[in-house]
Amino acid sequence: MTKHNKDIPDDLIGFKDLIGEEEGQKTKKTKRNNEQSHLIASFLERESARLSKAINLCEDKVFSIKAYSQEKSLLDEQEGHNKKLKEELVKELTSSQSSLTKNLNEMLSVHFNS
Repeated sequence: MTKHNKDIPDDLIGFKDLIGEEEGQKTKKTKRNNEQSHLIASFLERESARLSKAINLCEDKVFSIKAYSQEKSLLDEQEGHNKKLKEELVKELTSSQSSLTKNLNEMLSVHFNS
């Protein structure tokens, strides 16, 4: 346990380890605590900077979206493009030279003309 020392009163002997009065223990704990506190502080600084950048980005995006809304024009443009593609697709599929028509004719003639 602890050595009996004349400098320390008897009622403090049991608390000597708890309060860390020995220099070896005190310096080891202090160095370890300083290293950990520096690591934690640098982590918190980096995390704070990262969060600040993320907040600034979100604020800029929200401002741009509110100020320059393109939702209506983009939807109209996309709907027009989709309608054009559907018309082209139907035109291609209904023509007599389309691969779908040829394959269907061949399949039906094999099964029903035999």
